[in-house]
Order: sequence, then C-alpha cells, then structure tokens
Amino acid sequence: MKYTLLFLLLVTVVAFSYEQEEPKNPPDAEFYKNLQPLKRFVRQMPPPPEMPPPPQMPKFEHSVSDSYFENRQKREAKGVGGALPTRKG
Repeated sequence: MKYTLLFLLLVTVVAFSYEQEEPKNPPDAEFYKNLQPLKRFVRQMPPPPEMPPPPQMPKFEHSVSDSYFENRQKREAKGVGGALPTRKG
C-alpha cells in the first residue's frame, strides 16, 4: 500500500513537470521560414558527377567463373550440395 501511494505521487509529479515545460519545437510557420535558406542552398548545389562504369573483368576470369557457376548448377541439380572436395597431395 505504501509503495502504491509513492508510485502515484511520483506519476503525478512527473505529469505536472511535463505540463509546465514549454514546447521546444518552434511554431510551424517559423519552422518553415527557417527552412527556406537551406532549401535555396540545396538547389544551388551542382549535381553529383556521373560515376564511370565499373571495370570489366578480363575474359579469362570471366570464363572461369562462368564454368564454375555452370558446374555448380549441374551439381545442385543432381542433389550434390556443399563445397567442392579439396585435393590432398
């Protein structure tokens, strides 16, 4: 019972403290007026430069990766999963 009363007292004190605080957000009209210089600055920024295309892979690496991918698809179609076996020499 004692703790219940203390809890209710704490809740009321916190509620009153929130009511007395002034809102920190400016009114909408003032807020949008402050945004105008920022919007003007953003409009004046030049567009980003176009990115160059990614470098092309050499033909040799491309064919190796394609053959590996095709072999992997064949193994998966057969139901063989997991990594390729390693050579022990």
